[in-house]
Amino acid sequence: MESPQGVIAVWMGKILAGEEILVYGDDETVRDYVYVDDVAHLLTHSLNDLESSDTYNLGVGKGISVIELLEIFKGSIDRPFKSRVHARRGFDNNSVILDSKKLINHFPGFEFQEIKERIRDTWDYVKKYHKKR
Repeated sequence: MESPQGVIAVWMGKILAGEEILVYGDDETVRDYVYVDDVAHLLTHSLNDLESSDTYNLGVGKGISVIELLEIFKGSIDRPFKSRVHARRGFDNNSVILDSKKLINHFPGFEFQEIKERIRDTWDYVKKYHKKR
């Protein structure tokens, strides 16, 4: 059974378990990946101003295709793994990229970290704290 977590956590769990990664989509199946430390940083900032409230899109504002993400994994993960690419499923959105201009305007000087640079850190964390199945 698949976890309801995002693709990065699911793929890393499969690699740790020695299972094949199943990739659904192509170069046009694009998602807006946000590094967890950026989310935590922004939430911490929001706690400093409890008087104001607003709604923001929490996204980097640019997408990475699932195929590009697979290539990032291949260059970042320090153990061999197998993958198989399947066509996008009928319920998969083609592209999900959020407009984060309002968020960036509210937190001047904040910049999202490149997910390409953070996959290795995430992998190192997951390896360290992963519980054996």
